[in-house]
Amino acid sequence: MDAGRKTDKAPIDIDDVPGIYAHLKLYVEDFNDEAIDSMLNTLAKHPFPAGEQERFDELVKAHHSVDWERMMELLEGIG
Repeated sequence: MDAGRKTDKAPIDIDDVPGIYAHLKLYVEDFNDEAIDSMLNTLAKHPFPAGEQERFDELVKAHHSVDWERMMELLEGIG
């Protein structure tokens, strides 16, 4: 995921971020790789608010590396 990517999709509202991550965390806790992949691909089409794009990009990187522990670290304390 390129933080500088151009998109015509609506940006994700900062107020929605905790709920999105809480939902994603449930998939990570269940090791539901297919659901995580689908959710990350959908979210990648929308720019994240300032300060959250980096976390999202790290989540994508951890998912591609099949690093469940890192994904949980990034999602701890959110939602």
